[in-house]
Amino acid sequence: MAEPRNITSLSGIKVTNLEDMEGLKKVVAKWKPDRSEIETCPKCGADDPKLYVKEWVERELRDRPVGNQPLLIKLKCCHYECQECVRSFQPEHPGLRENSTLTEALFEHVWNRTLSTETHKHIAQTTGIHESTVRKCFERAKRHLGKSPSLMR
Repeated sequence: MAEPRNITSLSGIKVTNLEDMEGLKKVVAKWKPDRSEIETCPKCGADDPKLYVKEWVERELRDRPVGNQPLLIKLKCCHYECQECVRSFQPEHPGLRENSTLTEALFEHVWNRTLSTETHKHIAQTTGIHESTVRKCFERAKRHLGKSPSLMR
């Protein structure tokens, strides 16, 4: 059986299941960055640290809508343990906003829609995020009007 297609905005993930539920698309995937991509330990700053896979954790993320349906990503991520400081960490996927469950693509999608005449409630319903998240995005858009959305971190 063929591997399901990656319909998310996240690159480098391995999609294991794709479900089309009522009013929602759900993707189940795994992501394990190559150890060579991790040049320093984010906890102790050791260069070229010796890393071990400690555990796998599942994160629930939101991505931009696909086919006018909100997209939920259940992403199993690898936690590494640094042998220098014996602390564990989870690398942040480059397509995710820092300390967030939103992808960059969803943030930009919502940001653009908040500048239209759509209500925050409607945007929240069609993207599958909370209305307060849409309001925060709108406030950030107002503060950064005239700047590229990629600069609004």
